Amino acid sequence: MTQSEKSPQKNWSLILGLAIPILMTLFIAASIYLPKVFDKTPSATVDFIYSTKRYYPHKLEVINGKLEWEILENKNNSSYSKQIPKIYLHNVTTNSSKELSLEDAQKLFLDNRRRAPDEYAVELNRHRGFFLFNGHSSRTHHLGNGHASQKLNLEYFNDYYYNFKFLGWVIE
Repeated sequence: MTQSEKSPQKNWSLILGLAIPILMTLFIAASIYLPKVFDKTPSATVDFIYSTKRYYPHKLEVINGKLEWEILENKNNSSYSKQIPKIYLHNVTTNSSKELSLEDAQKLFLDNRRRAPDEYAVELNRHRGFFLFNGHSSRTHHLGNGHASQKLNLEYFNDYYYNFKFLGWVIE
């Protein structure tokens, strides 16, 4: 008889020792991906508008459902007052933005609450590198509702995330 036939206990401990890490990996993968498969959370349906440039002598805000643009007095630099804000309409279904004229944006009925009627909100996510080993950090905007989250493809002026200003949800 060979050595392996004499001690079946050694084979089982080897099999068990190799199976546990494989089973743990499968369990972790299942716990990450299966909730997404069975999630019945409806997709976002309400589009929104935003601006992307800081306009210090200007004030963009939603009042009574309409976008108002006010030129503030600026005695130091009059060239700023001639700039019209860049306003975008973001389609949440296609995750794309298109530029709107100020006049077109003012025709829309808007809700400037943090959460849309479908319970989604635009959130700024800040990501740092892994623990202390990576100094890279990123800031991205996401559309989320507590269960589901999706990275937004937004237009930024000079690629600065802080130039983003949420204006309101488009109510039809």
